[in-house]
Amino acid sequence: MKWKTYLLGAVIIAFFAGVLSSVNISDNIISFAILEDAAPPGFEFIPPGNESQQSAQQALNSAELQISEMRQSNFTTTYVDDVFDEANMQYKQGNYTEVLKMAELISYVKKKKIEFLDEMELIEIKDKKYKEQKIDTSAAEVMVDEAMDAFNKDQMVDAERLMRQADSEMENAKTEKQRQETIAHLGKSFFVRYWWEIIIAVIIIAVASRSTVKKIIKKNNRKKWAGLKGELAKTEELIKSLQKRCFIDKKISVDSYKNKTEGYEKRIAEIKHTIPVIEAQLKGSGHNDNNEKNKNKNKNDTNKKNKKNKKGILVIKR
Repeated sequence: MKWKTYLLGAVIIAFFAGVLSSVNISDNIISFAILEDAAPPGFEFIPPGNESQQSAQQALNSAELQISEMRQSNFTTTYVDDVFDEANMQYKQGNYTEVLKMAELISYVKKKKIEFLDEMELIEIKDKKYKEQKIDTSAAEVMVDEAMDAFNKDQMVDAERLMRQADSEMENAKTEKQRQETIAHLGKSFFVRYWWEIIIAVIIIAVASRSTVKKIIKKNNRKKWAGLKGELAKTEELIKSLQKRCFIDKKISVDSYKNKTEGYEKRIAEIKHTIPVIEAQLKGSGHNDNNEKNKNKNKNDTNKKNKKNKKGILVIKR
């Protein structure tokens, strides 16, 4: 009778051991699936077909070496550290194919990090070139900083997306510059042919719509003033972000910080110089409008007085 009891106990223990084992395997699969979703786009793995304990151990050794090289290059290794821990767990459970897959993922991440920095260097060279051509790349520079911030946080998917957007924004800025230059060239050619007709038309328009022109100028000045205010605040925030990354997070060197902030500080100085000029123009415009109103009022009062005097003279003659 006792042997039946022992047999039943053994069956129950084996059952629960199988359940726990399947749960662990399921959890491991889910865990790696999450890690794989966070991998840079384009990762693919084809099993070599010779999976063994020896090949898995070699893959782990190679992955550990590549992580070490990433640290020496000052790359953030949070993501690959998690993948390596998962690979060790799979190795202990004998899932050698998964070990090879994770080791290859670590190698792929290292490759993408190096490619990312190479492409960012090309974008920075392009940015410098476009600035020399007087192309406004400020919007793209914001995206470049955001891309580097995502890269330093080991968010490779976001980093690559922002990098592509920055490059696209630079090309859009170049296209817009070329469009403006083309329009300016066409306008110049047109003026050469019809210069005297244009001058007459401009004089007529200037005389007929003096107040309208003033309103347009004032509106444009207000719009420009608001835009400069917003750009000033945004640029100051970028400098604060760089200060945090350099002096608090230690993500960039002091030399890199100085190089990046030099252009921003120059732009801030330009904005701070321009804003008071625009504000003075806006105040002057308002002052001139009031003077014009006062002149019209005085003129109307004078006309009324003259009418009264004329009426009095007529009464005296009678």
